[in-house]
Amino acid sequence: MPEKNSFKHKAREYQNEIYNTCKDKNCLVVLPTGIGKTLIALMLTINRIKSFPGSKILFLAPTRPLAEQHLEYFKKKSSRIFAQLDLFTGKVDAKERKKYGKNVK
Repeated sequence: MPEKNSFKHKAREYQNEIYNTCKDKNCLVVLPTGIGKTLIALMLTINRIKSFPGSKILFLAPTRPLAEQHLEYFKKKSSRIFAQLDLFTGKVDAKERKKYGKNVK
């Protein structure tokens, strides 16, 4: 589990169970809206960054508003953990996407 105080929200027991199942495996978590999938994703992201410092995480969402919501959640709950968080959507044209990929460290 992520280090205590790594984020500003206490996980529920079932979220911790899902986290523990997924942290060492490829998983697809299917839960109803509002149950806490984003928190589980945040916990897994923190674990991954701590296990592989300097690595990149790509968080996908089906819509721009949902991607924006996830970005704000990650910033709010864990601003001191991540050096850089960026929103990358279909609004970024192809030339900029190419530059972006080369510049992200």
